[in-house]
Amino acid sequence: MKKIIVAVFLTLLLLNNLTAVPTDQQVRNAANILEVPYNDLKQFVQSYQNKNVPSGMIKVNAETLCSEYLANQLSANIKYKGKMILLTGKVEAVKSDNKGYYIQLEGAIKDYISYSIDVYFKETEYNRLANVKPGQIINVIGICTGEQAIFSFRVNDAVFSN
Repeated sequence: MKKIIVAVFLTLLLLNNLTAVPTDQQVRNAANILEVPYNDLKQFVQSYQNKNVPSGMIKVNAETLCSEYLANQLSANIKYKGKMILLTGKVEAVKSDNKGYYIQLEGAIKDYISYSIDVYFKETEYNRLANVKPGQIINVIGICTGEQAIFSFRVNDAVFSN
């Protein structure tokens, strides 16, 4: 019965094209419940999600983007650097520096260190940015720079996608 409920939930999630991207852990849990290989289920979910992305844009969640950069920066740069991405993630904080206002999205943990994605926004988005709260799930469109700062990776020229 549990398998049927999870299968129905996943199907409804995909058919309704909800903007939240499941985390790796959620996909792992669903794969365990459904007793299917994790990689097969992850590939299925990603292939469906990418069908609904405008041509030339890559849809990715913050955890996956961060994990890929931590695993192999060259490979991640080839895939993402200079490209427009539709990024989904959970807000850690809203901050500013000499480059402008930005949001830190929860990324990934490697060797007990927490890495994040710093999303810098266009000035036209600052009014909407003022309403963002930690813990909120957001969707943004921006350009992946491939740059790494201390414990973070960067996306520039972002706008909210919803």
